[in-house]
Amino acid sequence: MSHRIGLTVYGQLPPKKDGAGRIVRWTDDKGFGFIRPDGGGPDVFLHVNALPSGQQAVVGARVRYSAGEDPQGRGPRALKAIIEGAEVRPGVER
Repeated sequence: MSHRIGLTVYGQLPPKKDGAGRIVRWTDDKGFGFIRPDGGGPDVFLHVNALPSGQQAVVGARVRYSAGEDPQGRGPRALKAIIEGAEVRPGVER
């Protein structure tokens, strides 16, 4: 008789999910906020490092993003994001 034991492998995230929405909260001094997805569901955490260099997040801005689960299990997190219509300034290091 054999038994299978389910193992949790930490450090592996579910596949990425592409989406779009609006920034509904932003804390400039801490460099993070949240996106409300167009299709509903939980708000998506957005850190300034997920944006291209030179882009600034503001409440109400439209955003396209690729999201995965937060490594600590706190919900969806934008892994890469771009603010629609915003200028990207090449050569600006973050």
